[in-house]
Amino acid sequence: MKDALKPIIVTVLILLLLINVAVIMPVARAIRISHSITPLSGDDEHEKEEEHEKEEVEIKDVEEQSEITMKVEEGKISIESPDNKIIFRTDKPRLKFKYYVANDSTTVEFEIVIKEIYKFLDKNNNGRIDSGEVLEKVDMEDLEWNIEWSKVLDPATNNTWYNITYVHTSEDLNITLVMYVFQKSTDIADGGADEVKLDIMISKSKWMDENALFAIRSKMEIETEVEGNASMLTPENFSEEGIYLETPTGQFIKYEWRPTVLVDGSNATLVSSYYKEMEVEYESEEHKQEAELEVDVIHVYPHFSTLEHDPSFGIEDDPVDVKVLDQLVTQVQPVSPAPWYEQIQPFIIAGIVAAVLAGAIALFLRNSMNLIKLRGRR
Repeated sequence: MKDALKPIIVTVLILLLLINVAVIMPVARAIRISHSITPLSGDDEHEKEEEHEKEEVEIKDVEEQSEITMKVEEGKISIESPDNKIIFRTDKPRLKFKYYVANDSTTVEFEIVIKEIYKFLDKNNNGRIDSGEVLEKVDMEDLEWNIEWSKVLDPATNNTWYNITYVHTSEDLNITLVMYVFQKSTDIADGGADEVKLDIMISKSKWMDENALFAIRSKMEIETEVEGNASMLTPENFSEEGIYLETPTGQFIKYEWRPTVLVDGSNATLVSSYYKEMEVEYESEEHKQEAELEVDVIHVYPHFSTLEHDPSFGIEDDPVDVKVLDQLVTQVQPVSPAPWYEQIQPFIIAGIVAAVLAGAIALFLRNSMNLIKLRGRR
């Protein structure tokens, strides 16, 4: 009897092994692929850095050879270059970018608003503003602002730039926002009016609280179509972190910052920087449904009496930097989840195969036992 069972046991073990190979392993692989994010390996990062170094040659930006101009009108100040127009509101810290794509009728448009400041208790120590943590909040657009502007000529570098300065002074809060737009690229910003460099300077009295943190929320309102989602990156050979959104015409809308800030005259590090994005549907003039993407960028600062920080925002159209950003965005974007019916497909197939194999095993065992009984009777 035992000798008769040996081939049955061996057959069952082989069938179970086949089930593992044919069903369980493919399902596990399908689950792993559907949830994977492809990181940059150390070798990949080294290769990207070497490639960037090889390509990093001096690029003559045609627009930087042209003069940038300022026009002051009622309620706004406009700064223009051959491919950019930046419109500053004179009543609040809000500006609009218009980027004209070369050899194309497309215009990339987005607005930047220095929106709100917060004092909050970080109860869970996650460096973010969560529900129930806000002690005070001020909408920057509700404050009264004085605005000044000037043009600077630097003979040493043959460079020209404009300063737009917003100042709010009150018993509770003093804020100065200085925005710079350059004709030629510098160590702090791109030229050709591609970028606005912002100096934020804040001192406070009412807001002093050693147990609380301070945060600034800026909002990007993007009317132009963007490819994929926002990506927060720290690119190789870049001295800044940033939020980047690719446009269909190959440029990047960017919001960048240095992680180092000046607190009470000494260098300090941001507590955190993060972003939230949402898509808003709105009705256009042609009565067509179009999408507007909003991205909130939040910087959280340590306790201070005086603070200085210098983020920037604009358009990245330099071919070398665009290529680097494009490669990095591709690497960090998560694999898009498959539709639900594709996600459950491996399980359905696995179930069918398992049922067939289980039926085959049961039928084989029943026939084997019947054969053993017949032999026993003989």
